[in-house]
Amino acid sequence: VREFEERTGPVEGNPHHAVKLPKEFLLPRTVRAMIARSEMSRALTTGVSSGGGYVVESLLGDYFPSLVPYHPTILSKLAVFQAPPSGGRLFPVGTNAVTTTWQVGDTGTITEGAEQFGQAASSVHTLSAYLNASRLLLIQSDADNILAMELGRAASTAFLQALVAGSGTGGQPHGVLGYSGIGSATGASFAYSNVVTAMETVANANAVVDPSALAWVTTPTVAGALKARFISSANVTPLWEGAIPVGSIQGVPAAASNIVPASQAVFGDWSSAGVVEYPAGAMLEVDPFTNFKSAEYGMRLTLYVDIILRYPTSFYGFSAIT
Repeated sequence: VREFEERTGPVEGNPHHAVKLPKEFLLPRTVRAMIARSEMSRALTTGVSSGGGYVVESLLGDYFPSLVPYHPTILSKLAVFQAPPSGGRLFPVGTNAVTTTWQVGDTGTITEGAEQFGQAASSVHTLSAYLNASRLLLIQSDADNILAMELGRAASTAFLQALVAGSGTGGQPHGVLGYSGIGSATGASFAYSNVVTAMETVANANAVVDPSALAWVTTPTVAGALKARFISSANVTPLWEGAIPVGSIQGVPAAASNIVPASQAVFGDWSSAGVVEYPAGAMLEVDPFTNFKSAEYGMRLTLYVDIILRYPTSFYGFSAIT
């Protein structure tokens, strides 16, 4: 905003001082507005209660959530299955293609095919998070919504960590890394040849169900190392192209997040992984009774899920990447 003005004389509300504005100067609109207000009324000092602090209302701005690992959007490609109320669920899986024959002539004999089946088993796993809050806090603030959001963010992070590398023990479902049947190798001196091996292995297994769901997932540290490493000695094309959180490896989407264990990476068709939702689903419950004497409410988020791989050969994992 450009001002062309010359002005002298007392400032209203402050007769002891005069100001002189240059003929031309640049000011943002917000600063101009502040000057305009200062010319109309004497300033109050909010730092001192009696000097103005008592008349200033304290308002809270938007809540800034706690930091959690990045949740890669590619993982939204997961298949979702519903489990029956009775408990676990078994998923039949075809394990080989039916044999076909080009018939010779009108009476040529064709080869009989024999379809074979496997099974992916699911059982319920329970993920929980719990917080306490005083009744007074919940009455006087928006803490219930904030706490519910934090519980949800924590549960989402824990689920994604289990999806990638759940141990299958201690109540956890089994994640992709270490799942029986996936391709795997160590990633010492990770190079372009490792990228080709992973992509070629999955493709040769006919395990690309949805090409749009192909993706790499690793840690920010590994992504940074690959971004500084090139596919050849010409040093033209880095292994990791684009930004660290969301980039690509040889045209395939790649995400970097600390949901992945250190020094590890997974390539695969994420539509071949599935989350099994049990009837209770995600439950947010409030308990006003347990700590009734101290006027505290308990808030618990519970998630009833399992993770299955329909086709383990759709994935290839690397460990000990350097």
